[in-house]
Amino acid sequence: MNTELQKESDKAAARGKVHWRKSVPLKKRLICFVIMGLSLSFLYYLILERPISVTAGGAHILQIDKPGSYVLFFSGDLKDPFGWQINNGWIRKSLKVNIEPLDESGRVKPVENFKDISQTDLFSIAEFEVFTPGKYLLTIVWEDETKRCQGHMFLEKDVVEKFCYKWAAGIVALIAFLAILGFPIGPDS
Repeated sequence: MNTELQKESDKAAARGKVHWRKSVPLKKRLICFVIMGLSLSFLYYLILERPISVTAGGAHILQIDKPGSYVLFFSGDLKDPFGWQINNGWIRKSLKVNIEPLDESGRVKPVENFKDISQTDLFSIAEFEVFTPGKYLLTIVWEDETKRCQGHMFLEKDVVEKFCYKWAAGIVALIAFLAILGFPIGPDS
């Protein structure tokens, strides 16, 4: 019965009717399922790695477990939609942040030209290169108290790299899922 349907499908395709779905061999389907599982596992691992979050103001002791490049973000209620701009943004000019190691072995260096990342209610304030894991003191000072905003600061490691990895893992998982369903993917399809 299956071979009759397959022959009928081949005849229909030969007459100009194109079918997007074709039967996928079990081995190829299992390989695509494993690829999709690995991609989604990697994606969930990246999503579950949460940034370090503190209130926007005061001094905070942070435990940084991994060395690397960390970007400090401000997220909160912005009264001015252009307050985040680098050149004339009043929030970035008024908010001063610094990270200092509490351990003698700790090393941290501020990055002068930090990554300018912004969204609707979120923007980057500073970037720091942390060389050794340990305890660090984050100080957040508003130079002009009249421009103070309610919000949170969070420190996230390798922001741009994570963004690219998330997209790549999602695309690979989607392609594997479409291959499982029988969409023609690749030169032999």
